[in-house]
Amino acid sequence: DIRNERQVEAAVKGMDEVYHLAALAQIKYTDEHPDETFETNVVGANVMAKMCAKHGVKLHFVSTCCIYGEPLEKPSVEDGLINPTDLYAMSKAAGEYVVKMWGLKGLKYNILRFGTVYGQSTDKEMRADMAIQKFLEAAKEKRGINITGDGTQNRNFIHIDDLVRGLVLVSEKGITGETINFAGKENTSINEIADYALGFGVVGITTTEPRKDDFHDQDV
Repeated sequence: DIRNERQVEAAVKGMDEVYHLAALAQIKYTDEHPDETFETNVVGANVMAKMCAKHGVKLHFVSTCCIYGEPLEKPSVEDGLINPTDLYAMSKAAGEYVVKMWGLKGLKYNILRFGTVYGQSTDKEMRADMAIQKFLEAAKEKRGINITGDGTQNRNFIHIDDLVRGLVLVSEKGITGETINFAGKENTSINEIADYALGFGVVGITTTEPRKDDFHDQDV
């Protein structure tokens, strides 16, 4: 339990580095459970940073490119403005400042902002609620897909293998005190992904009302 100081201290004591990926990340759930989101994403981050600082362990805090929201600046760069608009993104932004706070107390850290991750996930070991994963499953089962909004919303997707290579490099190169975006080079719309999926077994596309976290002008 990342909220439990005793358990976290036992886990990190004696380690060289910690990658902190534990979080509530499903936006519908976090919007509906603000207290639990705060306890996990903010209090949990505080406990982890505190114990890493206490034992001299470098902390790689995983954040999200969602904190840029509908960007105030383009492209969205690490030292630019953020604009979180949902509870998940706000909790991650708060977590970043918690980590920086412990940096003033000697914590060595990096902040790693992930783009939207995809990969081999038809077995649902990854986030099954994400568009690419859902479209892959629909293609596999020869059925239709549904798009929220008009499909022009876009993200900088990154494959899980590329992401892991990046995380390893951060450690191997001894990077400290940096904020780094981990995102793909291309800005891709949901319509582009859906059109691609039509060629691999998807039998039709329907649309429903847009979600508030569907961004239309992201460029990370």
